[in-house]
Amino acid sequence: MSKHNRTQTAVMRLLLPTMLAALALAVPTAVARSGSFVIQSDHKIGSYAVRKDGSLRGLIAAYGDPSRVGRQREICHVRWRSVGLAVTFYNLGGANPCEPAAGRFSQATMTGTRWRTSVGLRVGDRVSRLRALYRQAKSRSAWWWLVTRRTPFGDGGSYPGLAAKVQGGRVTALRVAYPAGGD
Repeated sequence: MSKHNRTQTAVMRLLLPTMLAALALAVPTAVARSGSFVIQSDHKIGSYAVRKDGSLRGLIAAYGDPSRVGRQREICHVRWRSVGLAVTFYNLGGANPCEPAAGRFSQATMTGTRWRTSVGLRVGDRVSRLRALYRQAKSRSAWWWLVTRRTPFGDGGSYPGLAAKVQGGRVTALRVAYPAGGD
């Protein structure tokens, strides 16, 4: 190997870790700029349409391959650690809920300060801001129900379509739930 090639190789060895670190920082920034950390009630998580799509395939299109997938019978737990997103899918018809087209959305929990609702509540905000933005919110232990929905099953019950977890006077997580079906 010539002296020039050895110098180029040495420079690349020095620069490669820096270039990879810069790329790792740039990718989440590009995702954040696209608005994909905005939760619109219980309808959308970023560009993912909870009610319209409801599939794992749609979330993979929005956030890329998950960092973890785990199945427990008809339940599938999927996690995107890099964006602070954990989602549960289910299928009551016997199909694998972890298959991109078979699982149906149940709920998603978002952590990390880049997540916010469309009206401006962020993970990390004080409970006083939560109360100001969601005047109808009701505290149910650690979770505050921000958007309350009636169950589609005709039993007269309700569930939190959008909720915020509060610990130590601050929002620590946001959750979207939608009982979509799944059989």
